[in-house]
Amino acid sequence: MNESSLLIAESGELQNLNERFSALTVQVSVPALVQYSRRKGDRPMFQRIIPVGTKSTLRIVLCVTICAAVAICGMPKSAHADDAATVADGLKRWQDVKQACFGNYQYTVTYSSFSGLRSSTVITVRNNKVSGRKFQKSSGRPVLPTVENTNEQGWEESSDAIGTDTEGAPAMTLDEIYATASEIASRQLAAHEKRYVHLDKQGLIKSCFIVNTMIMDDAPIDGINLAMIQIASKTTEAIESKSPADPQAVANLKHFATNIDGLTRHVILLPHKEREMDHDYRVELIVGQTIQTDGVNKYRLMGQIDEQTLNGIGYQYYLVSKIQGALSTKIGVPAGQKPVNEFVEIPRRLVPYNSRLPIVIYAPADADVKYRIFEAGPTMPTERG
Repeated sequence: MNESSLLIAESGELQNLNERFSALTVQVSVPALVQYSRRKGDRPMFQRIIPVGTKSTLRIVLCVTICAAVAICGMPKSAHADDAATVADGLKRWQDVKQACFGNYQYTVTYSSFSGLRSSTVITVRNNKVSGRKFQKSSGRPVLPTVENTNEQGWEESSDAIGTDTEGAPAMTLDEIYATASEIASRQLAAHEKRYVHLDKQGLIKSCFIVNTMIMDDAPIDGINLAMIQIASKTTEAIESKSPADPQAVANLKHFATNIDGLTRHVILLPHKEREMDHDYRVELIVGQTIQTDGVNKYRLMGQIDEQTLNGIGYQYYLVSKIQGALSTKIGVPAGQKPVNEFVEIPRRLVPYNSRLPIVIYAPADADVKYRIFEAGPTMPTERG
């Protein structure tokens, strides 16, 4: 019997796809007869397939169907304007959020595989600079909460040590992540690639990556995939008050430059207190660095917090021009004592409490600024004589 020609053309759902992909037609020769029926007003449909050859006929028809699906769905894709627009929307939202939180936030990157390997990397950013990276991983099945998981491993980096370990997600700010996402979102895709772009509930980038669809399990991703972003609701990590900042203090912040001679600006916005004008409150400024110590002696960095006046306005701000080498006690260190990373301070300073003005501190980029609020107790009488 002569071979007949099977033509997959404009029929049913294929008609819509045909118009979408420029009248795509797949034609092969198989030893089969395909009959169609068309009733008035009905869509074209297969009536029956009459095999007229060997068992390979069905295999050929199946291969034709698969090839047609791959040709339709797996054609090389151009850059998706929607993906690029989604990333652009997230970037616009991030610019507003970054200004509100003064570049203080934390995000988490997680990984898991079918074999049971799990890991998480927590990146901490202070004043738009990565200040910490914490990594944890475990293997095997999860253990009960009451049983110690001996498979867990991890480490924590800070200061100059950030990025020295090869494991974990890279130490990147959200600005750098958005730059990567923008490049991924505009990239030309191959036939075997698929791109995923999502924003989280805050409107910030959550994922933008490309995967190889030919790999079924644990396919590596090219791009970024964040598990969670935590935005600091206050200006420094030491702020604990739940009261909102005074709008006047926020407005007055515009008078202070974002940096002075390479020094980073730190801002404290205080909640209103009923008795703050009665001198019942004070703010203690704490400036220091995380350095490596012997874990035994007490350390103190050399430096000072100077009060300055903003020219033309009269508002006060505080300046830490430099932080020098550490001083320490001279206690003998036992043999085998391991060094530890500790937050070491320069001398602290008490300043007035005024919720109507921001407290602005300029300090070196590698310094951390914290603070405490002191509240006076009731007035106590003295004894005479």
